[in-house]
Amino acid sequence: MMRWRTCFAALAMASVLGVASVLVSSCSKVNAEENADDTSLPDATEVTSIYGHYINADFDAYVGQMEPMDHATPEYRQQMTALFKQRYRSQVEENGGPIACRVIDMKPNADKTYVEVFLEVTFKDRSFEEIMLPMVRIGDTWRLR
Repeated sequence: MMRWRTCFAALAMASVLGVASVLVSSCSKVNAEENADDTSLPDATEVTSIYGHYINADFDAYVGQMEPMDHATPEYRQQMTALFKQRYRSQVEENGGPIACRVIDMKPNADKTYVEVFLEVTFKDRSFEEIMLPMVRIGDTWRLR
């Protein structure tokens, strides 16, 4: 009898979580549509261009888009480039490597100087994953954080 109650409770919780996840997904889509017209946020083309450096294995250019690299030593820049190369190689082995991306959503802070950009990255084997790129506005330019 106790086992049935536990199963029922787990099933009820899964149903509640499923409904909550649908509601959250719906809210995210509304936010993405609202943010598309906001000129103070990074343009989707700009974001996909920046991430395109990673997709095209141009790690020096990708690392160069990071705001902290403006004041980094050459050694630190090399370490960051090596880390991205290593991650890229593991993605190539795992699923053929990234071939495309698209912006799903953007979640800015109140004064729109920082934004979390959510991308869907597609891999060669047609699998995909959602990633978050933190970005910061420096003057009129958006940079990776």
